[in-house]
Amino acid sequence: MDSTTFEENLGRRDKYCDIFLPKRTDGQICYNVLGKLIAAKLFEEVLCASYVDPKYGKRLTVPGVPDTEWEYWGEEDGVLLFRKYNHKTRITCFMGRSVLDVPMSEVQGFLSDFTSKYQYDNMCQEIKIIKTISESDHIVYMRHQVSRLFGLIRRNRDFCFYCHRGIIDGCYFHSVISVEDPTCPERRDYVRSELLPGCGWLLKPYEKDPSKTLVSYVAHLNIRGVGPRFLVEKILRTQPVVIARIGKILKRNQQQQVKLRGKVAQPEADDYRDDIAITSSVNVEKSEPKLVSGEGFEKKERSTN
Repeated sequence: MDSTTFEENLGRRDKYCDIFLPKRTDGQICYNVLGKLIAAKLFEEVLCASYVDPKYGKRLTVPGVPDTEWEYWGEEDGVLLFRKYNHKTRITCFMGRSVLDVPMSEVQGFLSDFTSKYQYDNMCQEIKIIKTISESDHIVYMRHQVSRLFGLIRRNRDFCFYCHRGIIDGCYFHSVISVEDPTCPERRDYVRSELLPGCGWLLKPYEKDPSKTLVSYVAHLNIRGVGPRFLVEKILRTQPVVIARIGKILKRNQQQQVKLRGKVAQPEADDYRDDIAITSSVNVEKSEPKLVSGEGFEKKERSTN
């Protein structure tokens, strides 16, 4: 598979699907091969963008690393933004990178649950697994309501994509690419958009503090049907910033768990003190029964006389 041709055909859906989705002899997509390809593409994009120095906004020359068009594009909500414009396909790609103050296992568990997207993506209307290929491979359908947030866009977008997840060299990856599936036909009221190769999440423990996570998210997609380039870039630029939202959600969950554990421990101590109070009151009643009944006390006095 030639990488140059791979990039040249990203803009055309028919050519892209026919040539670059590896297929078996029966014409079905070979997801085992496709998963490896999109994972490698995701690692490549993150690696190339990591050689752009945010301080100077320039790419460092590193032998053996392919030259790309990634450039530093600013910072928003603690997320470093990088941009790459492909002049052949006329598609802009954004990447976000940030360090979250939570362990990688927590971020991985959060992203592994597809329904968690409702928490950090305001545009997501629906996301569901329509086909399970294996434990780490799924076909997913997703609907986005973009017209509500961007007034110039009248029709909403939907996606049908293949998701491949796994761990390589201690890094968790979550790579995606658009595919066609008979169980997921296009809808008239939605524009079918494309998730292109290189799109996805990449997590690794932060080198300076393994209890934290270095998160990279590549938003490489063709939303189709939108004219102004500035509007497309405005939409795509918002995608990597969700890293900051996820960090806040996970941090808030940690704080709630700590409070919950404290509340669980407190009633146990209160119940123990209540048991002591009940026991002591019962003992008092049993030890002085003659003080409860006046009649019994009088009989005892008469017998002593």
